[in-house]
Amino acid sequence: MGSDINTGYRDKRAFVSRDGKYLFFASDRIGKSELPEETMTLEELRQMMQLPVNGYENIYWVDAKIIEELKPEHLK
Repeated sequence: MGSDINTGYRDKRAFVSRDGKYLFFASDRIGKSELPEETMTLEELRQMMQLPVNGYENIYWVDAKIIEELKPEHLK
């Protein structure tokens, strides 16, 4: 689906809801998915782990209409 959907953040496990309305996928697109370069303090680690988005495959959803919108012309 191109760079509008696929990123360098390990996007995967895409599926469309039964009613065909939503596209769900997992991604590391927000947050850091790698270890920090410097040693973290215990308090920094606690703060990172309390964030709702900490870089470990969060689930996202978009309107499934995006599939048709991003489909190459030769496949429409």
